[in-house]
Amino acid sequence: MVFANPVAPELVSGAFYDRLAIPFYLSAVKLEGDFATSRFDRELRLFRQFVTRGAVLDVGCSTGAFLGELQRRFPGDYSATGTDVAGAALDHAAARGQVGVDGAEEALAQIVRFEQVTEVQQRGGVRHAFGTQINAGKLL
Repeated sequence: MVFANPVAPELVSGAFYDRLAIPFYLSAVKLEGDFATSRFDRELRLFRQFVTRGAVLDVGCSTGAFLGELQRRFPGDYSATGTDVAGAALDHAAARGQVGVDGAEEALAQIVRFEQVTEVQQRGGVRHAFGTQINAGKLL
């Protein structure tokens, strides 16, 4: 992880992500890859080993593909919420209706309601950002 100080103003305001919405997040090629049924085979297999049901928050959900596939393959096992700094990608996730979408502040303020908080890396791994379980408001 890289930290920058000072942070570029367009990153703080979200303008950077808004500028990338159409050429990246919502490009036909990216969406086709994101929503390919085989896209998350390995990640979902690994995820299911540790979390068989419950409320899941995907920090950095982009277009919601991981959470949508989680719910498609395992209907009724998960309630899925995604959050992302890229507003256009988050709007796309919400429009598909497969995932609940929260603003980052709201989702993180209510983190105790989630059994699992995860981040799916584009390189194909699942990063359990806050450990495998959250219990009574304590990160385990």
